Amino acid sequence: MATDANFLKRVSFLTALAHLPGEGCPAMKTQRCPGRSAGYTQLIGLVAGMLLSASACGQQPVQTSVTTQANGSNPYELSFDDFDWEPPEGMRPLAGAIAIGDRMATEKAIAIFEQRVAEQSNDFANRTLLGQLLLLHAKESDALPAYARSEKVLRLALRHNPEYRPAKLALAKTLMASHNFKEAFDLAKELQAERADHPATLAVLFDCYVELGNYSSATEVLEDLQQLEDSPPVLARAARLAELNGQQPKAISLLESAIAHVGGVNDEHAGWYLWRKGTLHFDSGNLAEAERSFRLALDTDPDDEAALVGLAKVQFAQHELDQSQTTLEKAAASEAPPVLALLGDLYAVRGDVKHAEALWRRTESLMREEAKVAKVAHAREVALFYADHERNLNEALQLVEIDLDQRTDPFAMASQAWVLLKNNRPEEAQLAIDRALVHVKADPLLFFYAAMIARANGNKEQSTVYTQQFAKLNPRFSITHSQNIQGLLEAVQD
Repeated sequence: MATDANFLKRVSFLTALAHLPGEGCPAMKTQRCPGRSAGYTQLIGLVAGMLLSASACGQQPVQTSVTTQANGSNPYELSFDDFDWEPPEGMRPLAGAIAIGDRMATEKAIAIFEQRVAEQSNDFANRTLLGQLLLLHAKESDALPAYARSEKVLRLALRHNPEYRPAKLALAKTLMASHNFKEAFDLAKELQAERADHPATLAVLFDCYVELGNYSSATEVLEDLQQLEDSPPVLARAARLAELNGQQPKAISLLESAIAHVGGVNDEHAGWYLWRKGTLHFDSGNLAEAERSFRLALDTDPDDEAALVGLAKVQFAQHELDQSQTTLEKAAASEAPPVLALLGDLYAVRGDVKHAEALWRRTESLMREEAKVAKVAHAREVALFYADHERNLNEALQLVEIDLDQRTDPFAMASQAWVLLKNNRPEEAQLAIDRALVHVKADPLLFFYAAMIARANGNKEQSTVYTQQFAKLNPRFSITHSQNIQGLLEAVQD
């Protein structure tokens, strides 16, 4: 039977579908992913009706080369070079299939594939696609139960076919998103042993190494990945490594290349890269360029939570407190706990302690509800909220230990240092922040932690050095810590 190239491309696109919005923020300091708020995925709709299970058509499922990304809303690069497959006979459309190029809500796509796997319980190929769609839904809607559902579906797919690479790769991504980095790493290494030149596998392996704090191995994997392709997701990973090494101009340049690759700043897929670029400019103190990048990101999606938070931080740094509050209030409409907490912090800075405390209580309540589903995935986020607001400090200690058990990257060590300081254990905090700063060269938050810890240990000279380091980058980098930052800056001037 002759191969229909267009059919193969449709199948490949749907196979890659769940990779579109991000990887659970691997290699990022943030704990949550800014996914597409609209909750829509570009589907080639007829494919939803054309896929038959491998057992039904007697064919091997199509395999694609899909490059993953670090985070966000931009699409993955797809390669159609890996096909050795012909379309099966007897293809029939499923109910709900739509025209080529139309948009389909992710939840509708999930319903289509749930129907497919219900018809044939051993259909591991479509079960894999369902697992990927559930992960997509979890990311773009912050639907925490969907992470567990995705993992369950993918493990069942592998039970029916333990050697099915797409299911292994999808499970590794889901485990990454759930912060089960060690099992994700084991799966990625297994996939690498089977095929060392697969970009998607190398991308997941890179992310695992970064999250586990093994930057030297991450560098080696990145070099292999760059030999295979120079796509925006690969450029974003290179930018992250440059950032960790204190090479901010290089990181920004790499992100600019990624933006050009996706079609420029006005392209709908440029939003995540623009947000990352804005974050780098902000951390480096270039407020004008940071604001420009965040506003361009908002042009692609006016409700982009991460870009709104970034813009609010810029406005705060520019002493535009009314505008900052308005922007944060818009971002907080999602009721994402970190955004609610930050809005409370801004209220506190402005003297509205009553509303601040109400938001902090709401944040804590939501975090506890999330923990019932997310388990320990947000351990670091919750621990830092407790430490920043001096509540539940014993629990914060337990949470940072859980986080360190999951990964030993410098930001886990820095979080531990901050929580130890808040628990009146400054000497232990000093050891932890020293370990963190070995690996991170230009992060204002870590320099702030170090300055506060040195001051608590009576080392005024060292506190001054760290204060000068974060002040050189951005002296107004934080709403949450603004009062302590001001105290440190005044001490340097005395």
